[in-house]
Amino acid sequence: MKNNFKFTAFLTSWFCTYIKDEEGNKIPVKIEDENKFVTNLKKLLLRKQQVLYVANDPTRFEENDSRAETFFASLRLTGLKFKNCILLDNRNKDKARKLILNSDLIIFCGGKVDCQMNFFKKLHLKKILKDYFGVIVGISAGTMNMCHSVYNFPEEKDELGNKPITKGLGFYDEFIVPHCDGFSYPNFFADEPEKFVDTFKDYIIPFSYKHDLIALPNSSYIMLSKDKVTTYGDYYIIRKGKTYKKI
Repeated sequence: MKNNFKFTAFLTSWFCTYIKDEEGNKIPVKIEDENKFVTNLKKLLLRKQQVLYVANDPTRFEENDSRAETFFASLRLTGLKFKNCILLDNRNKDKARKLILNSDLIIFCGGKVDCQMNFFKKLHLKKILKDYFGVIVGISAGTMNMCHSVYNFPEEKDELGNKPITKGLGFYDEFIVPHCDGFSYPNFFADEPEKFVDTFKDYIIPFSYKHDLIALPNSSYIMLSKDKVTTYGDYYIIRKGKTYKKI
């Protein structure tokens, strides 16, 4: 498969960069080499001059600072020590093109799909990435938004009005459901009845009758390059209400 981009991308659901202490504080940890994620990342990073963490919501400065610093600390513990560690949000968005093109590694973090894509559009990110030669790691929403089209399924009640299909950056053809083993989806608000939505039963399965979905469990990932697409770890195809395991 020949792709029309020059970078390499890791489309991930999630990999552990922190644990929480008894008070709920995030403590950075070394990233485990599950499915050779760290091995492949280190192999591709020929330089470690700059890593860029692109915020999900560019207006939440305090949260962005905390999330980015935790991630940078985790990279250092993993042996990925960059000279410059930079967060991109509304405070420096006017420098986006220069920051992106000068980065060896770019992180598209998780969060709200539509919020993130709105920021991407304001940055003119798709156009900038045509000239990018480095490595991108998408996490959860960041992975979904790398695709041509995104199934923006709700995870809680205030998201029930989401536009179901949104346009992504256009670098991968399939619909991806992160954090999913093909048979269930982690309802993060299951302990809060006023927020609870059965995402898998009420949204993912019905959608699969119209479009195939790739269920990507945590620790599995898809690696995209200009020459090929390679999947590491188990993943699943959900098609017409049934799940098929791929290895």
